[in-house]
Amino acid sequence: MTKYNNFYLWANTVVNISPITMKYIREKYIKNSYDYLDNGLKDSDKILNSKKNYIKNYSYILDMIEKDEKISQNIRNRIKENRYNKTQIENILFEMKKRHIGFITIDDEKYPYRLANIYDPPYILFYYGEISLLNSNRPVIAVVGARNSTDYGKNVTKYFVKGLSSKGFIIVSGLARGIDSYSHKYCIDCNSNTIAVMGTAIDNIYPKSNTRLFKEILDSNGLIISEYNYDTKTYPQNFAIRNRIISGISDGVLVTEGKLKSGALITVDSALQQGKNVYSVPGSIFSSMSEGCNYIISEGAKPVQKIEDISADFDKKSEYYEEENHTDINKFSKNSRNNTSSCVNINFDNGFDIDISNEEALIYNTLSVRGVMDIEEISRITKFEIKEVNYIIGKLLLSDLIIEQGFNRYAPNK
Repeated sequence: MTKYNNFYLWANTVVNISPITMKYIREKYIKNSYDYLDNGLKDSDKILNSKKNYIKNYSYILDMIEKDEKISQNIRNRIKENRYNKTQIENILFEMKKRHIGFITIDDEKYPYRLANIYDPPYILFYYGEISLLNSNRPVIAVVGARNSTDYGKNVTKYFVKGLSSKGFIIVSGLARGIDSYSHKYCIDCNSNTIAVMGTAIDNIYPKSNTRLFKEILDSNGLIISEYNYDTKTYPQNFAIRNRIISGISDGVLVTEGKLKSGALITVDSALQQGKNVYSVPGSIFSSMSEGCNYIISEGAKPVQKIEDISADFDKKSEYYEEENHTDINKFSKNSRNNTSSCVNINFDNGFDIDISNEEALIYNTLSVRGVMDIEEISRITKFEIKEVNYIIGKLLLSDLIIEQGFNRYAPNK
């Protein structure tokens, strides 16, 4: 445990500070807090004790945040209204203990090194199960795909999950219906370890039909994680946002089946931004359920038809480590219709610059001009499909560029 664990818990559970904003707070205040106090106070025993209490109560950080105009007014207002309270945190910790919920923060040694290096890492993770899996030396592969999977998708998922599990791979997925559920199940069948990343509160099993699978994952020494604490309200965009964690804790992502607009391609997009390997199982050109897989292959993902197509990439003696045999990730990243690496810059009056994609900028600017809008209105005006709008809205919320104004209604955060 670190000295800021309770601060992170308060920021997440009470104030709902986003990972992007916390990244800024950590860089500017938390990492420099001792230096600031050392420069500003004399070294007497009495003042040294005051310094310890000052940091322990997080007064310094909160005072600075409330004055920092680079942090959105919405967040500063929430902090002012929900000032850190030790008793409140103790009550939250007590409730978590009752529900057997563990947590780690980005400053913990147990925090996954793979995830710490992404652009917007969650600063806190809640979990059930074997947290040590996040820093295992074993290769980790995310297996994702369609919720309404076909027998073909089910069978190829079974083939790859069982084959990779037998070679020591840890399998990651999202506990959703379809391919996600099959990925966890086939891994358990092999007496191997699987990690489920939830888009809901850590103790809110979704869908409910996976209640038994949830238990089986834990019974098989697996791990279930979420960046949302107990009783946190679930929003549709949470599922798209969590996909960065699925790819972030993995060494690569395998798509076994998916439509052209499949949510699995959001995970692929995250993997590309994080520099992870992307694999895809080719399918029939006559099947809409394989359009997504075939498309990402055409854009540079590595096509796989046997276990060795993936496992060879993790053998340092393989030809994969020769530069000419790498998957053309750059080509894929530049041309992917889900890509967010081609960014524009929004410059706020307070001088806080944020890089966002062209798609995000279009929706943000649309809201800026028109004011409060719902998902369907945004879709109609921008010509993006509902699923795409939900994903982009989730990223804008994560960056605190927009705020929610009622159910599925959003406005610019000015």
